[in-house]
Amino acid sequence: MTSVALATSERCGEAPPLGPAVAESGGFAAGTWATLDVSSLARAGGSVAIGISTTSPSSKTLASREDSARPRLVLAAEPAPTAVLPLRDLQYEVGALAAFQTAYHPSWGRAMAKSQPVPGNHEYGTAGAAGFFDYFNGAGVADGRAGSRGRGYHDFEIGSWHVVALDSNCLA
Repeated sequence: MTSVALATSERCGEAPPLGPAVAESGGFAAGTWATLDVSSLARAGGSVAIGISTTSPSSKTLASREDSARPRLVLAAEPAPTAVLPLRDLQYEVGALAAFQTAYHPSWGRAMAKSQPVPGNHEYGTAGAAGFFDYFNGAGVADGRAGSRGRGYHDFEIGSWHVVALDSNCLA
């Protein structure tokens, strides 16, 4: 097993002198891939060279699938979305707060600050869609990004658009 550490240099096109490690893989077995989060190195419009070293006391060979060209890491920043519109049945079957925290949050929770959600009928599997409103507005909070509890709609601005989010559950 070996461990790989990454270090950076501003001199692109040549091997960088290794500085402090910015990511470490931990151990991994021969013939496997190691994935490292190097998002902290991303710079708008800039380049950065990355050196790889092993902390293993024995000889290790690190290789890429590329034969004719040097391996290259390319980071591209994508435009951030203005808003995320989660529409109806976000937590299928059970609309409890714990269900949102264990199932919805790990995948979509990172978009919380840009979310303008609308409940569906499954959110009302919990009385008053309490789990839905507790998750998006805050526990017990009457009004927030999901609108007012019991109101049936909420509205907001996205750029020059005025958006009205309607709760289509007639029993709300």
